[in-house]
Amino acid sequence: MLIKVHSASNNYVHLWNYEAFKEKHNAKTKSWDTNGNLINSIIYDVQGDIDMEFTKSLGLKCDYIT
Repeated sequence: MLIKVHSASNNYVHLWNYEAFKEKHNAKTKSWDTNGNLINSIIYDVQGDIDMEFTKSLGLKCDYIT
């Protein structure tokens, strides 16, 4: 399934938080949206369930695309 991962608080989140999400969920990066050097969101392809508590602990939020 495709999901859009972005900041839960409208502040920017460090790249390593996105990388921790990617590693935990064995996700594949499909595309991203940036503002210069700042990440607005990353779209991942994820198979399986999303650990929402872990995602929230990273300061991230997920929106399901498909």
